[in-house]
Amino acid sequence: MVALFVASSMCAQNVVFSEDFENVETPQGIGSVPTGWTVYKNDNLSNNSQVAYFTDAWGVLNFGDGDKKATCLTWTDDATTPVDRWLVTPAITIPQDGSYYLCYTTSAGNPSYPESFNVKISTTTNAQNAFTTTLDSVNCNWSDPTEDMISLSDYAGQTIYIAFQCTSVDAVYLFLNAMAVREVLPNGMNLTSLNLPNYAPMNSNINISGTVQGRGGAPLTEFDVEYSVNGTSAGVYHVSGVNAGWNQTATFTHNVPFNESTTGNYTIQVTVSNPNNDANGVVENASLSHVINVYDPAITTNRTILLEEFTGAACGYCPAGYDRIHEAIHNRNDVTLVAHHAGYGTDGLSCGASSAMTYFYNDGGSTYAPAFMLDRTHLSAEDPGPVMGIGNVSSITSFLDAAAEIPCFLDLNINNLNYSNSNRSLTGTINGHFNTSDAYGANTRLQIYLLEDSTMMTQQDYYANPYARPDYRHYNAVRASIVGDNWGVAVTPDANGDFSYNINYTVPNSSKAHRCHIVAFVYNYNSSNPNDCKVNNAVGSTGYFPADYVGIDEVASNVVLNVFPNPATNYVNVVANEEIANVTIMNAMGQTVYSNNNVEGESISINTSDFAAGIYMVTVKTNNGISTKRISVAK
Repeated sequence: MVALFVASSMCAQNVVFSEDFENVETPQGIGSVPTGWTVYKNDNLSNNSQVAYFTDAWGVLNFGDGDKKATCLTWTDDATTPVDRWLVTPAITIPQDGSYYLCYTTSAGNPSYPESFNVKISTTTNAQNAFTTTLDSVNCNWSDPTEDMISLSDYAGQTIYIAFQCTSVDAVYLFLNAMAVREVLPNGMNLTSLNLPNYAPMNSNINISGTVQGRGGAPLTEFDVEYSVNGTSAGVYHVSGVNAGWNQTATFTHNVPFNESTTGNYTIQVTVSNPNNDANGVVENASLSHVINVYDPAITTNRTILLEEFTGAACGYCPAGYDRIHEAIHNRNDVTLVAHHAGYGTDGLSCGASSAMTYFYNDGGSTYAPAFMLDRTHLSAEDPGPVMGIGNVSSITSFLDAAAEIPCFLDLNINNLNYSNSNRSLTGTINGHFNTSDAYGANTRLQIYLLEDSTMMTQQDYYANPYARPDYRHYNAVRASIVGDNWGVAVTPDANGDFSYNINYTVPNSSKAHRCHIVAFVYNYNSSNPNDCKVNNAVGSTGYFPADYVGIDEVASNVVLNVFPNPATNYVNVVANEEIANVTIMNAMGQTVYSNNNVEGESISINTSDFAAGIYMVTVKTNNGISTKRISVAK
């Protein structure tokens, strides 16, 4: 958005002064403010030792991919005293004629710590005592950068200086993303986004809708919108009844829906014009395009999304990322989760298949931890490859919904899966059927991962005290590629689109078979392009291998735990030999389905009537240790 308002507005309306900080040299990621700008530090507060690299009151941080921001450090060793740190522009002369405004974007560096600042103006010098007028006082919360606008009409014909005075208390960073002094004409708008699906079934009405932004001195109340399909216009529609002031948004829907009866890709070009019926009004971004893939719904099948998490025992932010992922997939039955212990070094659960993944998907630095990818598909514009940072639950859910939208043309099943206790052999068959020959090619491969649950290993956790958690349990850890190759085996369907693969694998002694299960998936393998390895479909086994199991957890022999009835139907009794501090039940996906920190005794009866049929792990914590037992719930 920063580039949009600075660059495009320079072409559309007169810009007196602008700065987006992109030309600042930032060796090792940090640099000084641009030449001509002035910094004042009026407080005696010491910067927190964890940000010792930041030595100035204001500097420029480089966030990569053409994203540099003027930054005020507000994390100090004093939790009660506000900072007093100023960033002052060079001299700016406001023209005598025209309507000029200060436009700027700001954001906070951490969602838990809001920032505050004042915008001040001087009409004489850049000395601090010359800034006698405050134009605005702002509380800045964590969000995408938002642009504010302040009229400078009272200063027409004068030379001014503008100061951004940071006054935050015990926060982290205040960002000034960009600023400009520019003319704003009465009627203006900006086409910011389209609300269109990537895929659509044949013979279905799809509304052509989007979002516009008011970019004029007067509120945007009406405008024209036109769209074309592969270059053929669907007509002009006049939108009225909106009310979008400066930087405010409004949505629209064209009166003619998109509907195609033939499969294929269709480019939708949407153009807006005539803000407030003014043919000379400014349209900063008039046109956007979007490709819709039209498919035949008669040959699609249900998709199971492959969610691959990158994690590691040394990754202090990974437990919180894991929790957000599991909150997002809770109650979803269209996701299967695997965890690669790679991307942040290696640990006791790392394996060759995961390390190969990290190396391959490190496209432009995109593999790290905590991180994840969905169906090995590039869904995020902010990341260079399929691997994405773990955002908040809402963003994860949005990406899951986008992955679920992609039509699936492959039925994939695990059949006759058997495990032998005597020789640790695993057998079974993976069967697949492609509903169309367009869904596979010469590079289509099948991969099968061996996963292990409930493995206790010390885990760094920056939100815990102490940081190192010796009792942390890891779930869905990839332990090996069952097919013997890190990249799977070739899939060659017959004339009907059918294929099968016979599993004949020996589970290593290093893995506890009673906590193991498998995930199989089919994908396109392009060895030279990580962004062209999309997963067709995935399937996971429904339970753990039926292996011998020692009831008392091997790491907690001091705690005797009984769980009955087993299998359970409507309830299960959990009984320990001492007072229970916490009891947790997790399903085979590692999702917490029950937790209680207030047992107040040595036993508890838990209602399981709402549990899905399957295998669960019951973990009890006491003052003397932890014990885990496996139960099954039957319906």
